[in-house]
Amino acid sequence: MDRGTLPLAVALLLASCSLSPT
Repeated sequence: MDRGTLPLAVALLLASCSLSPT
């Protein structure tokens, strides 16, 4: 995993939590 991929993964995780807060 590259350093540039880290922020992307975090953004995806945040979006996932915001879209479907379970």
